[in-house]
Amino acid sequence: MSVLSSWIPVTGFSRARTGGSGDSGDSVPRRPRSFRRVTVAFTSTFVMAVAGCSAGEPTPLPVTPAAGSPSVIPDPLPDHTGTDPDRLAVAQEITIGIDPLDGGFNPHLIAQDSAFVQALADLVLPGVYVNGELNTDLVKSVDFIEPPTPGVAQTVRYELHPAAQWSDGTPITGADFSYLRDSMVSTPGVIGAAGYEQVSAIRTSGGGRTVEVDFRRRVADVSGLFNHLLPSHLLRDTTDGFTRGLNETIPAAGGRYTVDQVDRQRGIVTIVRNDRFWGADPARTETLVFREIRSVQQGVQMLRSGQVGYFDLTPAETTFDAFSLLPDTRVSVREREAALELTMSVTSPILSTAALRRELAALIDREVVARLATGRSTDLDIPGGVLGEEDRTAFASALTRETSERDGDAVVSGESGETPSAGSTGPTGPTLESAIRNRPLRIAADPSDRTATAAANTVADLLTRKDVDVEVVLAPFTEIAGELLPSGEVDAVVGRRRSTLDPVAVADRFLCPVAVDPSDVTASSASRASDVSSMSSRARKRPVIRSGNLSGICSRTLDGTLMSVLAGDENLDAVLPELRRVEEREMLTVPLLAETRIIVLGPGIVVPDTDIGEWSEHPGKTTSLLSTAAGWTAVEEQ
Repeated sequence: MSVLSSWIPVTGFSRARTGGSGDSGDSVPRRPRSFRRVTVAFTSTFVMAVAGCSAGEPTPLPVTPAAGSPSVIPDPLPDHTGTDPDRLAVAQEITIGIDPLDGGFNPHLIAQDSAFVQALADLVLPGVYVNGELNTDLVKSVDFIEPPTPGVAQTVRYELHPAAQWSDGTPITGADFSYLRDSMVSTPGVIGAAGYEQVSAIRTSGGGRTVEVDFRRRVADVSGLFNHLLPSHLLRDTTDGFTRGLNETIPAAGGRYTVDQVDRQRGIVTIVRNDRFWGADPARTETLVFREIRSVQQGVQMLRSGQVGYFDLTPAETTFDAFSLLPDTRVSVREREAALELTMSVTSPILSTAALRRELAALIDREVVARLATGRSTDLDIPGGVLGEEDRTAFASALTRETSERDGDAVVSGESGETPSAGSTGPTGPTLESAIRNRPLRIAADPSDRTATAAANTVADLLTRKDVDVEVVLAPFTEIAGELLPSGEVDAVVGRRRSTLDPVAVADRFLCPVAVDPSDVTASSASRASDVSSMSSRARKRPVIRSGNLSGICSRTLDGTLMSVLAGDENLDAVLPELRRVEEREMLTVPLLAETRIIVLGPGIVVPDTDIGEWSEHPGKTTSLLSTAAGWTAVEEQ
């Protein structure tokens, strides 16, 4: 452990600056001359004692000094800080500035996906893997074993740690695995459903601590599955427990912290050390307070006064410049693996052909939408395309593409499995003007997402100026993905989508939508919409829901390619060009805005250098350095 002595290197889309005079312009800013007080938490010895008694044999916490004496820093500060270590003590509270709280805290829902929600989940919820590494606090081992019966493509056995428990004392078991899997395949608008859709059965033994998962199709990389497990014993029997049970709080924790309080009126989320955490490395700081920052001026003043020591914010027009002026402050601009996109539905009665979707896309000025939706003109990144397309002109080129091109395999609607959606009409097909005679073009957005709603309204205004009859439909994202898009009641949706490039994420975007019987959600109740000819009459009546594949595009050939990628038989990089051609040919998506974050680290926050190094190597992750906050400390002068 050492005081942070470097910041993010200036590479690509990242930039860093150190405030104060004498800045040499190097990518590595100078070390702070002194520490400013961040926050002091006065905790009662009695309260700490009671909390410790309720822990159910937790891992011993850091030694608490005698009353009246300062806490002891676990690792002495190096001499080069210029501050006498004897005059420093570890504060038991760190306050962190975040964006306003607009939605709930379920990290699996597209509607609630944000840098803060993902970081909070990393701190509070357990998962089999953490950043691709096996989480040995939760699982003792993960093994690929011989499948129990023919027809099972692979079986994975998870051995859970015998002490793993939720913060209310309930053991973490295979029931939590089953609950997450069942919820992910039956709920529209979730992140990463493709991997769970391949699961055919889950069995438990050994008191629920041994979990065997059967897959109907191979998934070579299972590290993205069963992350951010949810407390099934509190959510399973409640109405809409998965979609609404985490709207106000996270009711139980299996990580290093547990949610203590959510005060939406004041804009504060408080999490405290989980005294039932059984792992070898409990949280170093007792309390983390996340506080809404509603203006640049408020944030700067709170950093200047020492009320807040770290910020992870959506930038405003002057955010970077304002924070960079403060001395001993490190500021970085980074992009998260997410983007705001307008996705057009192939089941729309208005946008049923690629030619019509291309005509609509050509009417949208993406720069205007980005500026008006965010209220800024700085730190804006408008993607050149989707799927990691590096060519900044790719989307513009796709707008002029001929739409009469056809492949041997017709791309079909995910709803019916019969209607071609490729641009087969050519120049003689209907125009957008003629297609909207019966009703207006409808663009949906979730009202809890301010940026998406503003973008949808801006798109509607732009289209209205082009004499297109259009209206914006505001509805919860689960309703948009589960009902309005599949039924054709809305024609497009504006929302955040992951831009991660891994086999599960890419399959999630293109695999045919799944038909699910919500009255019988088990590990074998989902059917791919493309298997129309072999589906039973009961399966045909199941609603087709959408998650990663919001457009509803469906191709048997494409499904086969994606399944090969999931199984590890084909390399993702080799098939990405083909997938980009599908996007361009079908004109499914209008990329509007890459998600940008401003990261500010003030004096007094001690972050392990290993965390900084790991984060710097993965600049586009869905979470930020905030996910490592369980290992942070804050120091104050005595």
